[in-house]
Amino acid sequence: MNNRKLSIIFVSTYVPRLCGIATFTNDLYKAISKELKLNYSFLDEISVKIVAIDNMKGDLDYPSEVVYVIKEQFLEDYIRAAEFVNLSKTDLVIVQHEFGIFGGKFGDFILSFLRNLKTPVFTTLHSILKNPLKEQKIIIKQLAEYSYKLIVMTNKAKEFLTADPYDILPDKISIIPHGIPDVPFIDPFYYKKELSLENKHVILTFGLISPSKGLEFMIEAMSIIVSTHPDTVYVILGKTHPEVYLRNGEEYRNLLKKRIKLLQIEDNILFIDEYVDLELLTKYLNTSDIYVTPYPSKEQICSGTLSYALGTGNAVISTPYYHAEELLADNRGILVPFNNAETLAEAIITLLSDENNRNELRRNAYLYCRNMTWNNIGSNLLKEFQTYMDEKYQNNLIKDSLLPKKLLRPEYTSLPSIDISHLITMTDDVGLTQHSYYSIPNRNFGYSLCDNARALIFIMKYRYEFKIYNDPTIEKLKQTYLSFIIHSYNSESKLFRNFMGYNRQWLEEKGSQDTNGRAIWSLGVAINLIEDLSLRDGLTRLFKKTISSQNAFHHPRALSYILMGLLEYLNVFPGDLDIKLLQKTISKRIYDLFLDNMSSDWKWFEEKLFHTNALIANSLLSSGYNLQNEEYQNLALEVLEWLVNQQISDKGYLTIIGNKGWMDKFGNRANFDQQPIEAYTILEACLNAYKITNNETWLGKVYMCFDWFLGKNDCNLPLYDPITKGCYDGLEPSDINQNIGAESTLAWLLSLFNLHELTQKEIYILDE
Repeated sequence: MNNRKLSIIFVSTYVPRLCGIATFTNDLYKAISKELKLNYSFLDEISVKIVAIDNMKGDLDYPSEVVYVIKEQFLEDYIRAAEFVNLSKTDLVIVQHEFGIFGGKFGDFILSFLRNLKTPVFTTLHSILKNPLKEQKIIIKQLAEYSYKLIVMTNKAKEFLTADPYDILPDKISIIPHGIPDVPFIDPFYYKKELSLENKHVILTFGLISPSKGLEFMIEAMSIIVSTHPDTVYVILGKTHPEVYLRNGEEYRNLLKKRIKLLQIEDNILFIDEYVDLELLTKYLNTSDIYVTPYPSKEQICSGTLSYALGTGNAVISTPYYHAEELLADNRGILVPFNNAETLAEAIITLLSDENNRNELRRNAYLYCRNMTWNNIGSNLLKEFQTYMDEKYQNNLIKDSLLPKKLLRPEYTSLPSIDISHLITMTDDVGLTQHSYYSIPNRNFGYSLCDNARALIFIMKYRYEFKIYNDPTIEKLKQTYLSFIIHSYNSESKLFRNFMGYNRQWLEEKGSQDTNGRAIWSLGVAINLIEDLSLRDGLTRLFKKTISSQNAFHHPRALSYILMGLLEYLNVFPGDLDIKLLQKTISKRIYDLFLDNMSSDWKWFEEKLFHTNALIANSLLSSGYNLQNEEYQNLALEVLEWLVNQQISDKGYLTIIGNKGWMDKFGNRANFDQQPIEAYTILEACLNAYKITNNETWLGKVYMCFDWFLGKNDCNLPLYDPITKGCYDGLEPSDINQNIGAESTLAWLLSLFNLHELTQKEIYILDE
């Protein structure tokens, strides 16, 4: 086929950002797009572009190859970037993965990018932990699922990935070493005069400085080395790591300098606080007699600085972290124990005294690394692409077996977007109106605190957990709902009012216990998520005022709402002993209520099931998990499972207990009207149960509840309206309630939010 083109996009940090992976990607970009001679039969032309991950620490002047920028901590940016790549008709995406360069928990936002991507992916793993945390393991396993190939840089890395706990198939993994510049092998004296290091033995460490580099051990070693080799200089070349600097400034560097002064070796230590270009870096590498990496722990699976040092022909002494063990084998360097300055000093003194051994180590290292030059690395990477290109051009498509797996629930690979159009329609400058006349607000019914509290919970979660900043519409909604809740507080009764007429007149002096419980829950969510500290202070004061009146509350649902609010509050102020005591008191009341009244065939505390039953089990489950009380958790899970089982049809879909009579312990049950708020309440409880237990059965029930909104119900009718983006008010015996009110729309939006969070944060069914 003539004029076959390959279009590649790298997703990575990128220069001028001060980051090792940014430099790595820039070197690889130059190797592939500029320096490499294209002499492969499968390829005539190549285009390489960059999607840069920006940490927003400054305005970076990116070079022309950067075509899109993802703001690191903005989840929406990852999704939009995937859409951009899809539209660009790119052939391949290469992700440079390191946990710390992407947003989210352990960088899991990158999975949202991949989930929305239609282009085959190669992923280079820069960090692989032998004993990862559960979340880190899930991320790596999902990267493997999404990727056509995983690229690692060492044999040890592949060994880790193919073993427990990752268990990735070996054929999925290719080894391509870290690249190095192609420089001549020269004598160390060559640049010493130019660098003002003439007549010195030079020991070098370079790279971004952080406590993980173990420089303090080398400094301690220098105090021993200078006693026999006073002409030795230890050069520490590099700026403090930007993330370390943001957190702690120059604390680590200053501690090193204090130790140097105490040891009286100031003349033997040279700090070069610069991020130097490749030409100057090469001169320092060529000048060093010994290169040292004194890292304090085993976990370093790949070190670019070590690769550079060997590639320029350095005699290297290192601690035995994983990459060093592999690169320095077969007399290419010397390994010394971790965190032992005396042994390190002894090895350096011995090597400084033996020029023949130094030169032998230098030659062995230099020759070994000739296949690691950037041109060779680029060539090896293109060979990996060749399999993909052959499939593409021979079959004009990629076989299904070669594409990355997406969600294990294929119908949810494209969830409806979270569209708040109808919520905006139903909200005016006072608050969220209760009811609708079909799809327009019905002003005859005014407003309720309950709906505005639910609306605040949704908008706070949507705004803060999905990092949607600088959206004036969302900010306006947040302010409106907060304002309504604050205004609803009656300072005389110290309780919240619920109903307000469209004329802005309150229709009562105090609301029900459930109303007050919902208000407390919404305030807890706001306190937990809001970033305005002064407003948080004000909301906390209101929260505490209302809590002081809770002793009069006894309704289980009200207590459950309060308990959910307390848990949100304790996420911010976990040391508040009064609130902690109240949490324990309410949890015990709910637990005892069940324990004293349920039976083997009726696992409920009263003789009838009414509304939002799953909320009560969910609150006890959440609090039990927070308190690490297994009795509370086990009881809550038992009750929740029973509740859900009462509402599963013979065909396996959700059939909600209707509000036209509910269900009693004698088996009398109303099948209609089925309310969206019930589907949402069960969905959220089952999702919480899945997160806590990791039992996949609960995840299936989450999807069952979501399916109810989309038409898998007793009437085979969807309640979600794709035109208005709202939700119909209920399922009737032969039709749906055509009104699209506040409660039902919020039930849909909260359910949809949970599904987006579920998929975008990669809570998947995994083969554990």
